Amino acid sequence: YVTVSPSHCYATLFKHPSNGVLAFVSNLSPDAQTVTVQFNLDTLGLRGYQLTGRDPLADQALDISPDGQISIPLESEHWIYVWLRPNIER
Repeated sequence: YVTVSPSHCYATLFKHPSNGVLAFVSNLSPDAQTVTVQFNLDTLGLRGYQLTGRDPLADQALDISPDGQISIPLESEHWIYVWLRPNIER
């Protein structure tokens, strides 16, 4: 469903049938890292949709590539929510 790098960085996904995917992304390493999250759009059923990425807690847009990749700078022991939403129209 998702690949996360570098090491000691993780993602937990919550998928909703119509509202997309909410990912909890964390950096558990002792150093600040740029965390790269690659969503598997085929497995998640999101291939073919125009996607928007958003940090729902900070109400900020996040850049997501057309192939479902997002990079997020995170300090040590920090985390972020990423809401990956499909545009309903294909």
